[in-house]
Amino acid sequence: MKPDMGESSMHEALACLTRARECLHDEARRLCSQVADSFDLSHRPNFVGCVDETFAKALRQVAPPALVAGAAAASAQPASHP
Repeated sequence: MKPDMGESSMHEALACLTRARECLHDEARRLCSQVADSFDLSHRPNFVGCVDETFAKALRQVAPPALVAGAAAASAQPASHP
């Protein structure tokens, strides 16, 4: 049986997960910007694809499958911004 988490603890856990997700995404953007070729005509789509793929791979390494599925659905929304 799981210990009873109070509503406050659940909000704190969600806030921590959200922040961790943001940190992973920021790091994916940073890494992809280092390898991006700004002279390439497909720079923007390549950059966005790099960020999405890097983020998804990192998330799979640290998160349970249900969280990864939720994040994949969320990342299908508006594109990343450099």
